Amino acid sequence: MLTRRLIFFTLAALNASSVPAVDVLIVPSDEHRSYTQFAESAALGLSAAALSSKILAPDEVPLGEGELERHRALLAIGSQSAELLNSRRPRAVPLFYALVQHPELLALDTDSTACGIAMGVSPSEDLALFRRMIPTSHELATLYSSKDPASMRRIEEAREILGEAVGLATVDIEAHSSPAEAIRAMIALRSNAIWVAADPVVAQPSVVRGTLLYALRRSIPVFAFSRSIVEAGALAAVVAPPSEQSEQLVELVAKELAGTGVVRGLHPADHRIVINEMVARRLWIPIPRELQDSAEILGRH
Repeated sequence: MLTRRLIFFTLAALNASSVPAVDVLIVPSDEHRSYTQFAESAALGLSAAALSSKILAPDEVPLGEGELERHRALLAIGSQSAELLNSRRPRAVPLFYALVQHPELLALDTDSTACGIAMGVSPSEDLALFRRMIPTSHELATLYSSKDPASMRRIEEAREILGEAVGLATVDIEAHSSPAEAIRAMIALRSNAIWVAADPVVAQPSVVRGTLLYALRRSIPVFAFSRSIVEAGALAAVVAPPSEQSEQLVELVAKELAGTGVVRGLHPADHRIVINEMVARRLWIPIPRELQDSAEILGRH
């Protein structure tokens, strides 16, 4: 009788778990192609590293007691799944993430049990592109938020990177009555260029659109962080292809589960440069010879 009851409860527990235990549970935020392709690429990479995985949509993830801890690690692709898994997981199960635009908003950048790749490249890559394309510039302008510690750190890092040769003119968006007023104040500085950083406060769509509009009216080049902003009128951006990020993330997962440890809060290791040729022509900015072959030139004839 005891044996039968033990078998019954064992089977019941197994049936209650809708997902077989795997090494890594992969959860893309939605069915967008970039997320699903990343998930499939990550699953193949994990398999090559002898790690089992399962891909589930956010609404398919079992969140009952003990469910998530049946896996050795969780992999969130996109901000939605990262927020879901991070809020429900036991801290004994590490969380890896990718294609998350602003990990600091989810406190992932300070969580010792989370590790991943931010969607944007490091500020050093952005600023290096600015100096390559406009080598005679002496000042770069940007918005920031004094209420956001990550935004403040980004400004400090940028000043260190630029050094004394190039000044960084900053406008605190919190010190103005509206984003539009802050943008106008930045434009009035008449800097050589504007940097739209991957900042959760100042990179809101309405702020980006306003910056592009005012900058183009004054013939000020804009350096941004995404291909879509370059398509909309920015001069150039450094972007990270998702395929390379997938390989980088699989390597992080494999090292963590092997016990060799990882560095947390990374930027993509690989990137490419995107340049809007129409904007470059309009602003009379020549595209450096070394970038003409290596960069993605939008609008090239």
